[in-house]
Amino acid sequence: MSAGKFDRPDSDDDDAVMVSLWGKAAFINSLWALRSPSPHTIHDTRELIHGVWETTLTRFGEVELTRGQNVLQVSLYRRDETVIRVSQRSGIDAKQIIKVDGINPLTGQLCILMSAEKSWITYDKSSAGALSVEWKDQAAYILWNPFPLEPPERYQTYFEGLKKITVGSVDSEANPSLEKLYIVERFSGGQLVFMISERPLASATVALCSQENSDDQPLANNALVALFRSSKFPEAAAGREPAEARWLYQLVAPRGSMKVVGGEKDAGGWLTEYGKDSKRRAGVSPRTANQNIQTLSPHARIVQAGDEPQRLEFVATPLSSANWTLTGAKRGKLESDSDGYFYVPPISLSPAAVFDESVESLIPAAYRSSFSGLPVVTDVVQVANATQTAMSTFVTTVIPPTHFFRFGIHPDGLELKLWWVTRTGERQVPAERVKWHVLSGNGMVSAQGLFVPATQAPSSVTIVMAEDLSDDSVWLYGIVIVPLPLIAVDDVMRLLE
Repeated sequence: MSAGKFDRPDSDDDDAVMVSLWGKAAFINSLWALRSPSPHTIHDTRELIHGVWETTLTRFGEVELTRGQNVLQVSLYRRDETVIRVSQRSGIDAKQIIKVDGINPLTGQLCILMSAEKSWITYDKSSAGALSVEWKDQAAYILWNPFPLEPPERYQTYFEGLKKITVGSVDSEANPSLEKLYIVERFSGGQLVFMISERPLASATVALCSQENSDDQPLANNALVALFRSSKFPEAAAGREPAEARWLYQLVAPRGSMKVVGGEKDAGGWLTEYGKDSKRRAGVSPRTANQNIQTLSPHARIVQAGDEPQRLEFVATPLSSANWTLTGAKRGKLESDSDGYFYVPPISLSPAAVFDESVESLIPAAYRSSFSGLPVVTDVVQVANATQTAMSTFVTTVIPPTHFFRFGIHPDGLELKLWWVTRTGERQVPAERVKWHVLSGNGMVSAQGLFVPATQAPSSVTIVMAEDLSDDSVWLYGIVIVPLPLIAVDDVMRLLE
């Protein structure tokens, strides 16, 4: 095996190193050049008026690592951008999603350049096996699209605040024992040397690999070699391949990019050789589930009866030769002027609803007998040509909602919990007294309030209404937009913080 001879200079950190890996820098860079899925979302929030916030979410879908003599470059490929609005009513300590704008596809890559000597990689089994690049000092930022540009300031603010970028994950199921690892890397004569430890390493030169092995043969161009030290691995001391050898390459190369192609006993432990796995294909960025064009803003919005007209705009390339139509309840109006189209919400109920001022809720509830149907109406603006369709959904509350939602993370989706404010404080409505309505989209809500997107062709957002059946004489309800699977559950929770 053309592994190269392993030199071990004196170092305070030498005993801390469990595994050392080395290979040609060009080969390792070529593995990352296929790009790996690595979702990141930048939140840029501003308060529009008291109690109303708007957040621009910029999403990145793929990552590439490039190593050089003194520099580690992390390239994040942009995916898309959208804007989400939340509101918070006075006296209620919970934000509600009321507007989701269209999706603006983005191109280009954000290149983050950092000192190789002041950066490192961490593996954390407790965080779903996350593999992250971390760094000290200020990194440099360039946006290539397709020429070098100064990136938006919010990109740098976000990543410098974190000093950390998740670049992949390790198959944690294959690793029953190692919880937290630190990986430092050094560039030497066209080779990359990686040193893996269970604690941070202070030394920059724990171990280096020479350009030749005991047979005076150069290290193979398309190979990665690992030395598992006998002092750290009982199997290596016994002359056997450690179980960790099957997955450990994932700490320095994309998951699925390599496989074990050889191994042999070494004076220092066990040598494992990895070669490229030809089955791997280039990574594909995750996409929103609905393939309809979602570039019409707003994409979904909750409005009140009598609100001002809502301007309809394309956030990307407009559909050419398209027809504009209003579908659904058609209680509002679709109108146009010289600047384009806009939706006019219904003005009011006719006759007006009658409210019960004596209910326990601090927000008055309308008598069910004073009007027919649900307390909301749904209109959909559809723009279509021969090949594409864009839609904008408006749900109008014709009487004010009395309740609000709190969200919780669930392994299968989001937990929706219906709450209301009484004269003695906030109260959660028991699940058995809640009736769920899906007003728009095809997400599903269980009797216990668990929201999950549809399994087949899920809509990007779903508008949900929850009806409190505690008093069947009045309308007690809440309404909210659930933007799954448009954005990740963690991003939803962050919006509502």
